[in-house]
Parts: sequence; C-alpha cells; structure tokens
Amino acid sequence: MPAGNKAVLPALTLQNDRIMATVILQVPDESLVSKVKQACKMLMGVTSVKVQKEPKEEEFDITKTKAFQEALEDVKHGRVTTYDSVDEFFKEMGIEAELAREKELKPYTMEEINARIDKAERDSAEGRYRTHDEVFPDMKKEFYTPEETYELVMKDVRAIYDMQDAV
Repeated sequence: MPAGNKAVLPALTLQNDRIMATVILQVPDESLVSKVKQACKMLMGVTSVKVQKEPKEEEFDITKTKAFQEALEDVKHGRVTTYDSVDEFFKEMGIEAELAREKELKPYTMEEINARIDKAERDSAEGRYRTHDEVFPDMKKEFYTPEETYELVMKDVRAIYDMQDAV
C-alpha cells in the first residue's frame, strides 16, 4: 500500500450491558486489515466488525471547472484578444505611465532597508498601522474586477514609492 494511505476500521462495536460503544481503528498497512478484523472478532463482547476504506482524495483538475469551460467557449467563439507583449497589454489598459515608473525600480541598499525598518518601528510606536482584522477583509474577497485589481495593485505601488521618497 502506498505510504500515507491507510485502511480504517470505523465500526468496531462493543456491547457493555445495554450501552453500545463504537471504537475506530486506523490501520496504516492495508495488508494487516483482515488480521486486525479477525482479532477484533475474537474479543469478548464484540458484536460486529466493519471495514471502511478512506476515500481517496481527488486531485484538483482545472479542466473540470466552470471558469475553464467558459474560457474554452470564448476561444471557440473567437472572443479572445491577443497582445504581442505585456507592455502592449498595459498600454491598451491605460497604464503605460506606471510601466515607465516600474522600469526605474532597483534593489534596495542596506541603508534603505534599515531606514524603512526604522520608519516602520516609529510608525508602530505612533499607532500608524493597520491591524490584521482591518486588512484581512480586503484579502477575503475571492474575485476582483479588473478595475478593482488595478486599484489595489496601484495602491501598493504608490505606497512603495511613497516609502522610497521618505527614505
């Protein structure tokens, strides 16, 4: 039996006066299940032994999702837009100015990193922060419109640039 799989004996029922109890056994080696079952039947008071195997976990298959099927329909009916590059896509979306600014990005120096840490510590001490409970609701939303996605990304980008300007 492959590692990680196990057989389960979920209904070993004992009779104790009028009270019935169920004992659940997990047997990691499927080849031992029949021997464990026989041994359980020999115990005094056992009225029945049933074997139930754990259901196999199904792997996620994106091709079975509604979104994937809808995407295939879009392709089938020609509802597809293609771009020669990411830059062309961003230009079409009206965010080419942000691309120019993005190209100016470079790794932080140790001095910049330390300055950001110092600023974060000052902000925290002065109460300029958002708690997990304040931030988490924004992250709970599963799907965003392209406009919402753009706004959230640009909010983060502006925050990064504002921090760099403060250094």
